[in-house]
Amino acid sequence: MRSSDTNKSTTARSTRMYQKDTGWFFNTREGKEVGPFRDALEAHTQLEVYIRKVGSGLLSQQA
Repeated sequence: MRSSDTNKSTTARSTRMYQKDTGWFFNTREGKEVGPFRDALEAHTQLEVYIRKVGSGLLSQQA
């Protein structure tokens, strides 16, 4: 993977996370909102877990 590809991937993932009054959330590619999480670190960690599960086939992308 080229450096520019890595930067694009990181940027796309980081824009999926956002904060509301009730906590931190992230959106899946399918447009599903996941959360709330206590803080940005927890939301980021759970987003990475979600991405790994989808990538490994443990979680349907439809979920």
